[in-house]
Amino acid sequence: FLFEGVARGVHASGAQVLRRTLSNGAGAITSDSTIESQYSGQYLTDVFGDLSVDFIRDKTTAGSDPFFLYSSFTASHGPMEAKASDLAYIDSLGVSAFTGNRRIQAAMMHSLDRNVGKILDSIDDPNGDGDTSDSVADNTLVLFINDNGGDCCDVDPNSSSNGLLRNGKGSIYEGGYRIPYVVAGAGVPAAKRGTVSEDLVHVVDLLPTAFVGAGGGSFQPGEVIDGKNLLSYINGQSTGVPHDDLFYVHQSEHSAVRRGDWKYLYVPGTGYQLYNLRTDPSESNNVGAAPGNATLVGELHQLLASYRVQMDKPRHDNRAPNTNQFDHFRFREDAFTTASYSTAGAWVDGDAPGVSRTASTYEAYPNNRLTFRAKAASSYRVSNDLTSVGGFGYMANRLTLASAPAPLVGENTATLGGQGLLLVKSLAGDAPQVNLDASDAVAGRFTFEVNHDLELYDDTTFTGNGNQNFVFNGKVKEFRPGVSVRKTGSAEVTFGGGVEVSGDVDLGGGRVAFTDGALRGNLLVRGGTALRVGAVGIVPGPGGEQPPRLEIVTTGLSLNYDAALDASGDTLWTNAADSATPLTFAATASSLPVADANFRNLTASYSGLQTGGASGLNNYFETLGPRSQRDATFEVVFNASNLAAGADQVLLEVGGLDRGVSLVLNNGVLTFDVDGDASDVVLNTAVTSGWRHVVGVIDLAAGGGDSISLYLDNQLVGTVAGQ
Repeated sequence: FLFEGVARGVHASGAQVLRRTLSNGAGAITSDSTIESQYSGQYLTDVFGDLSVDFIRDKTTAGSDPFFLYSSFTASHGPMEAKASDLAYIDSLGVSAFTGNRRIQAAMMHSLDRNVGKILDSIDDPNGDGDTSDSVADNTLVLFINDNGGDCCDVDPNSSSNGLLRNGKGSIYEGGYRIPYVVAGAGVPAAKRGTVSEDLVHVVDLLPTAFVGAGGGSFQPGEVIDGKNLLSYINGQSTGVPHDDLFYVHQSEHSAVRRGDWKYLYVPGTGYQLYNLRTDPSESNNVGAAPGNATLVGELHQLLASYRVQMDKPRHDNRAPNTNQFDHFRFREDAFTTASYSTAGAWVDGDAPGVSRTASTYEAYPNNRLTFRAKAASSYRVSNDLTSVGGFGYMANRLTLASAPAPLVGENTATLGGQGLLLVKSLAGDAPQVNLDASDAVAGRFTFEVNHDLELYDDTTFTGNGNQNFVFNGKVKEFRPGVSVRKTGSAEVTFGGGVEVSGDVDLGGGRVAFTDGALRGNLLVRGGTALRVGAVGIVPGPGGEQPPRLEIVTTGLSLNYDAALDASGDTLWTNAADSATPLTFAATASSLPVADANFRNLTASYSGLQTGGASGLNNYFETLGPRSQRDATFEVVFNASNLAAGADQVLLEVGGLDRGVSLVLNNGVLTFDVDGDASDVVLNTAVTSGWRHVVGVIDLAAGGGDSISLYLDNQLVGTVAGQ
């Protein structure tokens, strides 16, 4: 491999930078010399053109072996310098707009055009004798492309113009990215020559197009190639478009995704924007807030995130020197009482502590791990002021709440606030985790208050056997549909901001409290877990002697809960309009499959509509509160394996000490009990052994006449009306 040119291109400085370097193709340099003296005083664009022509001549004269030539001209990049002859040509055109730097820029473009012409001429006539019998044009593929839009608009513009397109080089807008792309020569049918396509293509298409065009064959299964072979689309072998979606990433946090005519982008300080490039090529009308585009915005937001969660952090580009190349960031609680994520020197490498480090947006990628330790004798606060590239929550695979390096003294708190985290799988596929590890000889002395949101891109496990306090006052919510949350280990955890997922909330150990906010998901509470909702809450009943403990499994649960709205202090769960399994009131209940036949399980589904009602059972739903006048449905699937197990086997209990709703199995009799302020209403029915499906309905009627109904195995047991 032969390199002839300027190392670092236009960013080079000083003399003697034009070099000739030869590599063996495996990374080893076999020779390296300075050749600047051979071209002293010549215009650099002409030098690159001449070197390209010499290369073609040498390769075609030596024999018929294939060759690859990559000519990377610096024109019309600054510095703004042009040859006198090129300036004279521009002046001869008589264009009044060609003055000042615009005149120089046009002359530099003319020099580029001249030298591209020399390359094409050398393909037609490699030895330059006027006889084209040695032409290699018929089996040479020529690709021409620019690296970015015209440098029209930054702090040091070169008088380029991008026409209607917004902004230019360095911008996420079309002026920075839309460029000419020419495919010519071998592989292009005659009928297609001179035609123009507006399909989405990208610079990454160069590799597969050149590879296949040079006779390299096809790529093997399992070889991940980002680009597409454009020749197959040009000659009709492939139908459709090369790319349905394209992603744009600028060296700052700017990101964009293009799908057809639509472009969705993020600009720090401005936020997310949506443009239709067919009708608005200048990107002047942001239609992201238009009601009719809400679904599209959601899809493109998810699409942009799906790209970001696959990307490594900067390793080799111009951001790499300012990016920490380790992945485990441990906050320096010993050095700070108050800090933000971006505070200088706030972190160390958690695996190899030493020099203090500063975090940035670029560390927010799928392998990122964050650790906060308990502090032995005082409290501290950390605010997240960073996002991921693309404006998403600060990306991480692990959040660890760890032990203090010394015994705890007194009661203290680590308060973690600010912007939220986005928890994702690692690049190796490791599921995200929140590690609840902090322990001490004295339990409960230190509290971790996580007040920012945790967005879950993938199924996430809260795990650990720590004995300190772990409180999540921000929302724990899914970023995309179908995400599940799992809790394992003996650590006690409080969710104060709600858990909102459409997958499972699988509680497999320790004590778990939902003290405020919403609980949405398929709740599974396994043996050995204590569940608390509000001040009193729901706990698995003892279930008599056999079995020793019932296990609650709820399917299609969609509950809203807010203890702060309960003036009496009792615990109430209210309905959610978006319940996964809504039921029709005063009608036969629909059956639900048992979630897992290996469990002695209970399922509960709670949904309802606002209706009237001003007395009787309505008192249970807080007549004076914002949750009053609501119907409710309570659904349980259970296995009556032992009808003589005893009394008070609690299948479901919702409410407080003075009022509530319960489904209780007393030996072979099932009781549906609705205890309101004004009355206590009960319905009983006998059950037989095996799996049973029971639904209790509270139906509030306008003007009174509230009722309760009980269904067993899809059959109405009875109704108590007029309450």
